[in-house]
Amino acid sequence: MERPLQLWVLSLLLDHGLDPNLQFQNPLYQSKGASTLLEIAIERQADQLVLALLEHGAIPHIETAFLNGTLSTIDLILTRITPLKESQYQQMATWIKTLHARPNKWPERDREVLKLLLDFGLDPNLRRFAPPHSPLVMCAASCGDNALLQKLIAHKAKLDVKDDEGNTPLICAAQNNHREVYDQLKATGLNDSYFLFGTVWGTYAGH
Repeated sequence: MERPLQLWVLSLLLDHGLDPNLQFQNPLYQSKGASTLLEIAIERQADQLVLALLEHGAIPHIETAFLNGTLSTIDLILTRITPLKESQYQQMATWIKTLHARPNKWPERDREVLKLLLDFGLDPNLRRFAPPHSPLVMCAASCGDNALLQKLIAHKAKLDVKDDEGNTPLICAAQNNHREVYDQLKATGLNDSYFLFGTVWGTYAGH
């Protein structure tokens, strides 16, 4: 977090004409090349400085924010550039490529970022780029994230979907023993019958 004196000095310099898009070598990331003040503020999670830089005309760096920023920083930047361009939606989708291949290993921070991106227009029917190309709703079912599932439902995600292996969100929830998610999916009207007499839960839970 930024120190009050540092923030005051930088804000004063910005008020007196310091270029908010000034680039220089970041000592913490020598191999990266030149960084802007905004990128460093994001990496250091200095939200007040991020806001000050944006207010003075700094060009937003949403890729850096997705990777290193706090939720409030990402919200600040996306709000600042709304309405978003197609290229910026693509950057949202590209960020998802950085997530772990197994949704149940996603950190809580990344799941919260994903929910925020949905509120800013991320396609709720987006599929994971790697095989078996699971839709986001199946990722939510796999990791047992009720809040993410509710967010996807609120944004009209398709629930009767399958991945390349023929799995459904109900199957993913059952395979990972997420009963609450499973019941929530059922409550939307999905049929959980499995062949003649069984259910998806009875067939897959615990296996």
